[in-house]
Parts: sequence; structure tokens; C-alpha cells
Amino acid sequence: MRAAGGLGPFDWRHEAWETLSHELRHHLEWRANVAALEAYDWAAEQNFARQEGEAFDPVFYRSGEEVAPGVYKVEDDVFVERGAGSGEQTTFVWHGGQYRVVLPRNAKRPVFVTVDGLVEPPPGEVVVVVPRKPSLWDVWRARPTPSVARATAEPAGG
Repeated sequence: MRAAGGLGPFDWRHEAWETLSHELRHHLEWRANVAALEAYDWAAEQNFARQEGEAFDPVFYRSGEEVAPGVYKVEDDVFVERGAGSGEQTTFVWHGGQYRVVLPRNAKRPVFVTVDGLVEPPPGEVVVVVPRKPSLWDVWRARPTPSVARATAEPAGG
């Protein structure tokens, strides 16, 4: 299995511990009638669909772990929720540095921009999310298909 994955040495003890503690948490939350881990697992499935270019729920990341206001973690990926800045760009903070990312031209919101070029990137991806502005019409409309892009962040200065 190690050779097939090409991932190098596999730590069976660590993997067994992660799996058993995850399943034990499922059992305890089920007994306590708490659905936090179920929501997180759903977010992980939606994130996998996003990575594979398949359809996904545009607010799935909010079911991940909120690590700061407007910043969510789903497995190794970090989602930074931002409103649109001036024009078709937005700024965000990562590890104390301010970055600017250009949004795709004519992209319909919500927009998911996977960001490259960061100092100290996480093990996964950093994704800047520019959501749609909520509207009363959202009650009757289907959820929009998110726009997905990749961009290189630039330091925003100051």
C-alpha cells in the first residue's frame, strides 16, 4: 500500500490512533445528540468535491473549524472569507502579513480563489472566498454555482 501511494513511510500507529479517536468522537457525539463531527465530515466531503472540480455547496467551509473570525479550517485547507475590495481584488491577512489577490474577471459570486505565493503556507491550500451578498430572493433561488480560480497573492504593503 505504501508503494502504491508513493507517499514514503506510513505511520500505522498514528493513522490507527487518528481513525479510532475520530470514530470514538462520532459515537460520543451521537450519544450526546451533537452533530458537530457529522457537519465537519460533510464539509470534508464537499471540500474534496471542490478539489476534484465537482459540484459543491458554496458555504460548506463554514461547517469546518472556525480558527478566527471569518477563517475556517477543513482538514489541511484554510478558507478566508472576504468581501470584495476595491474593483476586482480583495485583501486578507495571513500570518501577520497583508496580501492582495486579484479576483477573476467577470466571475460570478461566490468566488473561491486558491492562493499561491504566501509566506508560511499551510499543509493544504489557502482559499479566499468572496461570498454573494445575501438577498431575500435567496429563499426561492437555487444556490449559485461557485466560480473557482487560482491566483498568486502579492504583498499589500504596510
